[in-house]
Amino acid sequence: MKCSFNSFGMLTIMLVLMLGFGCTNAQLTKHANTQGGNKIYQHFSAGYTGCMPDKNVVEVIEVDGVGETLWTATCGNAVYLCSGVMWSERGYSVSCAPKAK
Repeated sequence: MKCSFNSFGMLTIMLVLMLGFGCTNAQLTKHANTQGGNKIYQHFSAGYTGCMPDKNVVEVIEVDGVGETLWTATCGNAVYLCSGVMWSERGYSVSCAPKAK
């Protein structure tokens, strides 16, 4: 089955995961790294990086099959490692910290 996504961002990805349409982690991660897919990560990261969302450069490392996501957010020369966990249908927790060297 071919997975295709539109610009609903992370919420669409999570719904796909929850409904179990057979998308692989690699397909979900690839979509999350598109401009429409990573916009939500720019917003999630802003409170940690101190930069406006559109100034955060995001690279999604992994979207797994159980509602967990790992990404980096770069603001200027500072790189942050961020993680997000979906803990209910309406709850998503995010945390970011300066990336270890």
